[in-house]
Amino acid sequence: MPRVCINKKQYKQETIGSWVVGQLFKRKLKKTALANALDITRQGLDWKLHNNTVTYADLLTIFDFFGSTDDEILQVMKM
Repeated sequence: MPRVCINKKQYKQETIGSWVVGQLFKRKLKKTALANALDITRQGLDWKLHNNTVTYADLLTIFDFFGSTDDEILQVMKM
């Protein structure tokens, strides 16, 4: 059976959208509320999350929107 070589940096970049969706579900919040906080449409938010095109400025707003603790922010941002 072949070994799988996972690049941790690439994995973190590709799963940021699923982390955001998980936080929305966990905190029982709507995508429209997050989209309003980011000043984009809900469809624009869906596109960003699906294509993993979240910028650093978006992440700052997302962390503030969720009220994320320092530990959660470290878990998402640290390799």
